[in-house]
Amino acid sequence: MNKKRVLIFVLLLFFVTTNSMQLNALQIDDSNLADNASDDIYDDSGWKLVWQDEFNGYGRPNPKYWSSASYNRHPNSHGPDMYWLDDQVKLNGQGQLAIKMNRIPNRDNDNDPYDFATGMIRTKENFEKRYGKYEIRCKLPKKSGWWVAFWLMTDNVCKVNGNGKDGTEIDILEAFGWNNLVHHALHWDGYSKYHKSAGHTSKITNHNAYHTYTLIWTPTEYRFYIDGNLSWVTNKGGVSQVEQYIILSGEASTVGWKATNVWAKDPTKANYPDEFLIDYVRVYDYDFGVPPIVKEPIIFNVKGLTSSKETYRLGEQATWHADVEGDNVKYQYYVSHRGKNIDITRYAPNSDYSFKPSEPGYYTAVAFAYNGKEIKQVGSKKIKVFDEPIKLNSINVEQAKNGRVVCHVNAQGDGLKYSYYIIRNNKLFKYIPYSDKQSINYYPRWGDYFQFLVFVQDEYGNTLHKYSKKMRLQ
Repeated sequence: MNKKRVLIFVLLLFFVTTNSMQLNALQIDDSNLADNASDDIYDDSGWKLVWQDEFNGYGRPNPKYWSSASYNRHPNSHGPDMYWLDDQVKLNGQGQLAIKMNRIPNRDNDNDPYDFATGMIRTKENFEKRYGKYEIRCKLPKKSGWWVAFWLMTDNVCKVNGNGKDGTEIDILEAFGWNNLVHHALHWDGYSKYHKSAGHTSKITNHNAYHTYTLIWTPTEYRFYIDGNLSWVTNKGGVSQVEQYIILSGEASTVGWKATNVWAKDPTKANYPDEFLIDYVRVYDYDFGVPPIVKEPIIFNVKGLTSSKETYRLGEQATWHADVEGDNVKYQYYVSHRGKNIDITRYAPNSDYSFKPSEPGYYTAVAFAYNGKEIKQVGSKKIKVFDEPIKLNSINVEQAKNGRVVCHVNAQGDGLKYSYYIIRNNKLFKYIPYSDKQSINYYPRWGDYFQFLVFVQDEYGNTLHKYSKKMRLQ
């Protein structure tokens, strides 16, 4: 193998794997790029094809190989969000998988004029492996504003112990439509204050052509290739020793550095649709003389993340609840507001998280659960905090002249709605649905027993007050 030095330049690079992370400067590793690399085994005849998808057919990818995740991947309280959606990933009937990027109608009922959507698929729980050769042949997108990736992942990446041997995010390919740069990267020890990373940047020619991107992962090093040519060798962080799954994805963000020419550029300036075309993904095995991993069964059932209400008043305590089945589970919360993390908790046994927002707007919580062996994302939940003044003075039910009974609600505030139930002789007699009427009249029969139920709601559907009074007309 001809030895050569590759010019390395520092690039701000951080592939976000949770809902909202902050920019970190990569420590570029070129110390063992060529001179310290072992003999190249890229074309060694000892490789055996053990898994592949040639993406033949039309429609959704093979469910025996792939699953997907659909959610608001990159929220923005002051601009368009970016969603991962299943319908953005399809076989195109020409032997390729197409991951689309599109501008879509607003999905979360905020004030954004539109949102963005792309997609992802992964082999999690279908195909997971450690070591070997992982290769993709693909054509990069043409337009700015989003990036695409071929990467290996494990939930153990979020474990913090000072090295990546227990699991490393391995980015074999990260690239864009607006330039010819190709990034390889490693991330370990989570994505918060203990996060560590290393990366390398190369350049391709003929952006519009198909290229192959390959990782050879051995027990002692990672070797990255572009079109069969060695581009980076590293063992930074300690090489992952655990099984990991494959992810193919598109991403976009309208928040911060990810929407600048440091990374993908602003998607609001681009004209979509666009697509990332993948011809094949193939995985090869090699006898490294390492005994296989014996897996232990894990009982760990994640049900989702909820909030006690959808909307809160300023000064009111907001609460989220992570619903998870399993033993010895600990939870971590990330809470963001206006595109920035405002709180990151440590893993703790309490499945609930509460805080008092300091200003109005949207707040998003992302929760993770850890049972000592595996980390899973519980879910993401957005709430709205508002500060409209509402004052409820009184609710009165009184007998007036001519046998008339008057119910009057004395309240002040924008958007208030009132609903009335009249129960006579223990049966529902009359129901007046929510409206802005603050008074109603009722003419009961003499001697009737009747009951008024009054409900007061704000414009978001939160019940602020419930009132009940029983009477008999004398």
